[in-house]
Amino acid sequence: MSEKKAIDMKLTYLEFEQPIAELEKRIESLQAAHDAHDDLDVAKEVAQLQRKNEQLLVDTYKNLDGKATTITIDEKSTNVKVVKGDAFSKK
Repeated sequence: MSEKKAIDMKLTYLEFEQPIAELEKRIESLQAAHDAHDDLDVAKEVAQLQRKNEQLLVDTYKNLDGKATTITIDEKSTNVKVVKGDAFSKK
């Protein structure tokens, strides 16, 4: 059997991303509480917070100034990819 090892990676958030950081920290805290206490059922709350986080990501990044033109969200997770550039401009 293979063991899953967590990668300890600290993310750095910009000032305008702080609401995202706080929500992700809350999700991680709930998941850690569940890991520590198997009888604690947090699945519904975690799912609700993840949906809220996905919407917050979209709302936050769609209002960026500059040349961010494409945002894609992986439906199976909260991964967001922002492609910088003017990919859709007409020349």
